[in-house]
Amino acid sequence: MAMLGSLGENLTNTMKKLVGMSVIDKKTIKEVVKDIQRALIQSDVNIKLVLELSKKIESRALEEEPPKGITPREHVITIIYEEMVNLLGSEARASGFR
Repeated sequence: MAMLGSLGENLTNTMKKLVGMSVIDKKTIKEVVKDIQRALIQSDVNIKLVLELSKKIESRALEEEPPKGITPREHVITIIYEEMVNLLGSEARASGFR
């Protein structure tokens, strides 16, 4: 259980870091993805899943245009959330994970 608490704390710190960044560019996205990878690997998440998640987050963050009225930062945070939920599966959605 401490491992999951650590994962949550690490991911929260990554999101806070993202929110504090003034520019959301390719370098920023790669840095955030690396932080997410580190947090997941430290929590013993399967490396294949970590790499799959990383690719999805990075490609979506770099290729998708943010919807009207949403900042690039908010869009990247939404992408990370959606991909984490996809990784965790429908059980997480049902339990209200957010």
